[in-house]
Amino acid sequence: MIKGRGGASMRIYLFTVPSMFVVLFAVKLAAGVDAITMVNQTFLYGLIVLLAGVCIYIYQTGFLALFSEGFRRMQNGIFRKPRAMEQVYERMRKDAALQTWRSKLQTNTKHIAISIGASMTLFSLCLLIIG
Repeated sequence: MIKGRGGASMRIYLFTVPSMFVVLFAVKLAAGVDAITMVNQTFLYGLIVLLAGVCIYIYQTGFLALFSEGFRRMQNGIFRKPRAMEQVYERMRKDAALQTWRSKLQTNTKHIAISIGASMTLFSLCLLIIG
């Protein structure tokens, strides 16, 4: 059993990568797709999914928090929100259970997207080498 801080993410990686290899190989055999077409498609889709996972990672680190806060302030200056909506948003920000759920959902989605994207890209490279 894998323990520690990254145990859950490692389990996701260890489950997703081999299962994606099996699924992609089964799709290649079942569809009878040309090898170079399969290499190109899996590489492209793998990079797109990997990019989505990286975007979630950047969002979670708070790297763009200053920009988003600035745009949020500009929006609040231009468009006024009803007071009831502001109260609802404030309650949502203070709800610890909701914030925990959002954080877990983002983290799991990030791990799954990165592992699927990496495994698709790795599969395309292996298929390119094997031929």
